[in-house]
Amino acid sequence: MNNIRVKSIWIILAIIVCVVLFVYKLQPSEEDMKIQHKKERMVQYVIEKVELHDKEELKKIKVIELKKNYSTGAWRGIIELLVGEL
Repeated sequence: MNNIRVKSIWIILAIIVCVVLFVYKLQPSEEDMKIQHKKERMVQYVIEKVELHDKEELKKIKVIELKKNYSTGAWRGIIELLVGEL
């Protein structure tokens, strides 16, 4: 009887820990929000500045790498463009 009670308590604690971790990860951190904002700014810049030729259109823009230079505070990113014809 005691063994079943101890196992039940451990199972309940494990479930509570899993729920707390799951809910905590649903909230994006401030750093994650800054990174997402920088990615969106990079994509908007590319959309405004890219020059397409003869009925081409941007099909996909993918941010491959985004790094922050902590000494200057500047962000450096690598973007992959998929261009196709209409």
